[in-house]
Amino acid sequence: MSTRIQGSFASLITVLLLSGCNPSMDSIYQQVIDDSVRQYQLAKKGGDKIDICVMASVVVASYLQANDEANYLKWKRIEKSDCKQAGISY
Repeated sequence: MSTRIQGSFASLITVLLLSGCNPSMDSIYQQVIDDSVRQYQLAKKGGDKIDICVMASVVVASYLQANDEANYLKWKRIEKSDCKQAGISY
């Protein structure tokens, strides 16, 4: 697993562990979302199809954790398309 992907998962795990423990959770959620979208964009520029699929999944998980339904559904469509390109269907 690339360092880029590991970092995204570490950020996501941090948010999951801190859920409900901090009054500024919205800013933490937004930071994780911003980081995951930025990393997805990097994967689109230079990663392989699996990297792109995985990073789309990380963005989906970020929006899910933030309870942002509209963006969660938007990124689920992106994830499905990217993962199909990588030969992964679900």
